Amino acid sequence: MKGVLESIPEFFQVVIALAVAIIIIIMATQLADILKKPPSQIVGTKYQVAQGLSKLIADCWSRHRNGLDAESAVCNVVNVSSKEVVTKEDVVSLISKKILPEDKLAWSVGSNETSVKITYSGSERIIEVKEI
Repeated sequence: MKGVLESIPEFFQVVIALAVAIIIIIMATQLADILKKPPSQIVGTKYQVAQGLSKLIADCWSRHRNGLDAESAVCNVVNVSSKEVVTKEDVVSLISKKILPEDKLAWSVGSNETSVKITYSGSERIIEVKEI
């Protein structure tokens, strides 16, 4: 019985150490999410730019609960530069129809070197990609 009583403080030390480790891990992952910034510039071939934009668009859509969010917001503003103009079809071909249906993407970009604003419209429940 005496051995059990002597080991209780050591047991609590182990439990407290594990709790502190879990708290540190949680804080580190939250800090990593804060420090992740979307690229402010996408440069490359037409395919590379379309791929970068498709990732940003899919992320914006998922952050707004796949079209269920009633609040509108700007998701990203990014400078794009490619040799050819990236079209809606280029981006849609890289996004799964399950992730974002084609009719949920409004596209108004007509230049190969421009700034693009990716926004979620809560009233229309669509992603808008506009040249600014």
